[in-house]
Amino acid sequence: MLKGSCFAALLAFAPSAALADSAFRAGLAQIPAEAYEEASSFPLPIYLADPRALAELSGGDLAAQGIRMRAFFPIGAGFWEVWRQTGAEAWRATTGTDLKDLTFVAVMGQPPAVVSVLGMESPEAVQGVLARLAERTEFEPVEGLEGALINGEPMKQDFARRDPADPWRGSLGQAVAVGGKGAALIHASAPEAIRFLRGVERSALETPILATALAGLESVAGEGEALQASPFTPVLGLESGFDPAEILLRARPGQDMAALRAEIEARMAETTRGVPPYFGGLLADAQIQGRPALVVALAYPDCGTAQAAAEASAGLWRAELPEPAAEVSASHVEGVEGVEGLCAAVILGLGEAREDLANPLASAALQRIMRGQGLPMLRIGAP
Repeated sequence: MLKGSCFAALLAFAPSAALADSAFRAGLAQIPAEAYEEASSFPLPIYLADPRALAELSGGDLAAQGIRMRAFFPIGAGFWEVWRQTGAEAWRATTGTDLKDLTFVAVMGQPPAVVSVLGMESPEAVQGVLARLAERTEFEPVEGLEGALINGEPMKQDFARRDPADPWRGSLGQAVAVGGKGAALIHASAPEAIRFLRGVERSALETPILATALAGLESVAGEGEALQASPFTPVLGLESGFDPAEILLRARPGQDMAALRAEIEARMAETTRGVPPYFGGLLADAQIQGRPALVVALAYPDCGTAQAAAEASAGLWRAELPEPAAEVSASHVEGVEGVEGLCAAVILGLGEAREDLANPLASAALQRIMRGQGLPMLRIGAP
């Protein structure tokens, strides 16, 4: 639990204007705070991407398969799925713009209620996209919601309209609602999401946990580029990472059951080791010093705990996930102004330099999360 002035500071926190410089900060500024704070059972409630950084890494070509395969896969994020699977041509043809010109991508929610917010150069650019979409016969204005369009009945599956190359259809042919909010284009499964985002009073950027984690990420990403990131809740640290069935299924008639039991007990003891409980954090795919990197930033109430946690996390990473990381380091960063005492534990994993665009560290981490195995360096437990 937070104590005294620290808790009061969390409630009073407000970011400075300088915080909106990066793609991640700009994206979080469009996402409501409750999308993160109320995601108690969903470990990865938000996805962030910097299309310009991704394009720069791929030599300006977001159609390159290598960079599309490197991208995380936010399930249900229609236009992002289309780009990842088929390239950027459909987006270019229907909007008259290029994906690499987007200033940020922010995705929140779970299927089918997934919302994507896309940063553009100006409000005029957003209105230009909406005008082009309005020329398509299937789009109609949303009654009672100015500047919003929809191309069918919200949430209704329409298999006849399924098209993996159409960023304006859901994966099951569902309609898409689009609308503007300043220099951001909202892409959602229902108009209510547009209305809700336009009325957001407090953004995810204003949550001290994410502001602190971002400060931690930026302390190491300054040596390169942070490409994409997923804020996560402490739920991700509660995964055991071990199922006794893994060992029991290997048992054969006549096998020494005492030995199997000893192996299970040893593995269970191992998985109780972990880091001190944290408030939340950020998992980021980066390119640092010309090498693929995975960055973990965890928010703690003080820097002493943060540094101890960073060292413990790095140790778990080296011991339990030695591949494919080549180097793992630990540090801490004091929290941003206005959050008394909050501090980020920062763990950086650097992979080997590669000729292709892959990041085996980020891919392996995401696969473990998707399989429910958890990540040893995020596991909450005893020292």
